[in-house]
Amino acid sequence: MTPQEQQMIQSLISRVNQTRLSDKDPAAEQLLEQSLGQNPDVIYILSQTVLVQDYALQQAQKQLADLRQQLDQSRQQQHTSFLGNLLHREKGTAQL
Repeated sequence: MTPQEQQMIQSLISRVNQTRLSDKDPAAEQLLEQSLGQNPDVIYILSQTVLVQDYALQQAQKQLADLRQQLDQSRQQQHTSFLGNLLHREKGTAQL
């Protein structure tokens, strides 16, 4: 296990331990216990799944933020005027 993986697991453990459920669906709880409770690796598998999905979500959010920043920069670079880019063509001469 790498230090980064250990940190991710510790963060997940903290989140889970700080979560308190005020209401649980008894039928869902029973189904989970009956079907997943039989697998001795369930905690490992679910933890790995959560961490992979969390990492993918973080990467998608970062990519979205980068794209929004690029869009904002592109919009700021666009100069609009009454006649648009018509007067800003080659060598600054009007093409009328």
